[in-house]
Amino acid sequence: VSTGILVELLLMTAAISRQFNIYKNEREQLLLDNLAKEKALNQSILATQAAERKRISRELHDDIGAGLTQISLMSESAMQQHHNQQLNQEIAFTARSLVASMGEIVWSMYPENNTLEQLIIYLREQLHKMLEYSSITNYNLQLPDLNDTIVVSNETRRTVLLVTKEIVNNAIKYSKASNLTVNVQLHANSIYGSIHDDGIGFDVQQAKAGKGLRNIQQRIQEIQGSLMIESIPKKGSTFKFTIPL
Repeated sequence: VSTGILVELLLMTAAISRQFNIYKNEREQLLLDNLAKEKALNQSILATQAAERKRISRELHDDIGAGLTQISLMSESAMQQHHNQQLNQEIAFTARSLVASMGEIVWSMYPENNTLEQLIIYLREQLHKMLEYSSITNYNLQLPDLNDTIVVSNETRRTVLLVTKEIVNNAIKYSKASNLTVNVQLHANSIYGSIHDDGIGFDVQQAKAGKGLRNIQQRIQEIQGSLMIESIPKKGSTFKFTIPL
C-alpha cells in the first residue's frame, strides 16, 4: 500500500473518529438536558401537589372546622337552655352550610370539572338555588355559554365560586333589594364579574373592616385578582372583580 493511501486512510479514520466524538457528546448533552427537564417537571408537579394539599387543608380547617366548632358550641348552649327553637334552627342551618361547603370542595377536586365551562354551569346552578326562594323578587344571571375547553385551576374555580356566592348571599341577607344582577364575562384570559343590587347600600369602609369582606378580598388577592366595591345609601351596591385565568 502506498504512503499516500495510508495517509488518506489515517485522515479518514481521524475524521470519522472526530464525527463520532461530536455525535457522542451531542447525545450525552441531549440526555443531560432531558434529565434536567424531567427533574424540573417532577419538581413542578410536586410543588403543585403540595400547594393543592395546603389549599384543601386550609379550606377544610376554615370552612368545615369552624362550622363544626360552631355547631358544637350551639349544641352545648341548646342543651343548657333545653328548648330553644332559634338555636335549633341555627344548628340546622349551619349543618346544611357545612354539607354544601363539603360538596363544593369535592366538586372542585374532580378532574372532569376543571374547565371554565363546568364552572359556569355549576355557578349558575348554585345561584339559582340561592335566589329562587329568596326575598329578592327579580334576579338576572348573565353568564356566558361556553364551548371551548379552557382549563382552570382548582384554586381559581373555588375562588370564583365562593366569592360570587358570598356576595350574593350578603345581598340576600342584608341589602333588602328587589332586583339583583350577576354578570360574568370572559375577556383577555381573565374572568370579569359584576354583581349589582338595588338595595339600601352600606358603608364600604366599615364593611371592609368586617371578616366577610376581608375573606373575599384575601381570596381574590391570593390569585392576583382585584376587587372594586361601590355602594350608595338607598341606591344599591355593586361589586366588580377581575380574576386572571
